[in-house]
Amino acid sequence: MNRSLRYFFTCTTLFAILATGANLLQAQERPDNLDSLDQILATSGYNGTMIIVNPESGQWLQGAYQNPDETLPPLDIDSAAIPASTFKIFSSLVALQESVVASAETIIPWDGVERSRSEINQDLTLADAFRYSAVPHYQGMVKTVGESRMQHWLDLAEYGNQNLDGGLTTFWLEGDLRITPRQQLTLLQSLNNLSLPFDTNVQQTVKNIMVNREESGVIIRGKTGLAVTGNGMNTSWWVGWTDNGSQIWYFATLLQASQNTMAETPEAQANFITARQAVTDKALRHLEILPPLSQ
Repeated sequence: MNRSLRYFFTCTTLFAILATGANLLQAQERPDNLDSLDQILATSGYNGTMIIVNPESGQWLQGAYQNPDETLPPLDIDSAAIPASTFKIFSSLVALQESVVASAETIIPWDGVERSRSEINQDLTLADAFRYSAVPHYQGMVKTVGESRMQHWLDLAEYGNQNLDGGLTTFWLEGDLRITPRQQLTLLQSLNNLSLPFDTNVQQTVKNIMVNREESGVIIRGKTGLAVTGNGMNTSWWVGWTDNGSQIWYFATLLQASQNTMAETPEAQANFITARQAVTDKALRHLEILPPLSQ
């Protein structure tokens, strides 16, 4: 049965995906939600896949959509893609662990190069560099970490394909590093559980800087990512989790589009950037993980 939105409640399946240690419960199918993730992803108009998991209850939902006019292959939760700025989650952990920065309030100096985004043309704290997704500030930290130490942490944490080919300051932006939506969720859950191979205070600091917003008692942590690789593929991410104090839902949304699709309208690039969070937000509200928007 090809259902794009599924609840899997088999212990073997879920444990193979996320090692939770939780007492898994049989999830109840909700017919009104079947196929809804496909339909929500379709509203973006881009090739996409989405995964939403509650490990405590064993509820597992996934969806995919392929634009019929797109030349790129379809996506699923095991499609490997360049992490782009979602890698800032991991590089923040490494920079803190290696004492490149001491805390979320450590100042990362600006390199003095004027860029189009005026908010990053200044010295920034780690927290602000993460919030603004300031690429040059993170490139400086990764350069200070160095290739051998970064490879050590990639291997130890088993991050994606662990490949930093493509330049020390660009391997996660246009190089050979790849990660799947399934792997993104494994990383996020381990981080939330403070079970990654980093000091507990380091992981807690990164959890703190990941807070995106709070909405009706629900805290949303996450990170976006955007990259254009050498083959003209545009890749966009939104990964994170929600926490209402009693339930935690992890999510990962991956969208891709070719240069031909991006060139169809002047608004295509802006739409592509906003779509990752927009479709995830629709899905989380549809599933009542986030409250409905006020009328």
